[in-house]
Amino acid sequence: MKFICIVAIPMDPELKNSRDDQLTIQLRVDASGKPSPKGHSFGWRGIPTHNEDVFPFIMKANGQLDFGKYDEAIDRFGGIDLLEKDRVSVGVNFVFTENEEDMNYIIKTVETIVTGAST
Repeated sequence: MKFICIVAIPMDPELKNSRDDQLTIQLRVDASGKPSPKGHSFGWRGIPTHNEDVFPFIMKANGQLDFGKYDEAIDRFGGIDLLEKDRVSVGVNFVFTENEEDMNYIIKTVETIVTGAST
């Protein structure tokens, strides 16, 4: 097992350069790169160094996203189908759901944070 950090951007050409919509997610994968549902992962939408608003979330083992209760105008729960993928790598597409809107994303970078993590 290892922990990785991915950065993904929207596939929509009008949004691919949007700093508001970039996703950064840290999660656990097995040796083949398949996401592990063990434990919780976390991430955020936006770029902390460039945005006034960054939206952190916890990704539960079932792929449900919990944005917490910091703004009544934003739905607390969303989803992501990343855990259903056979492998997490550059170029993999996935669907991110927030406020009942599905957005297609593509993984732009993958970096290993920790290798040999215990299961």
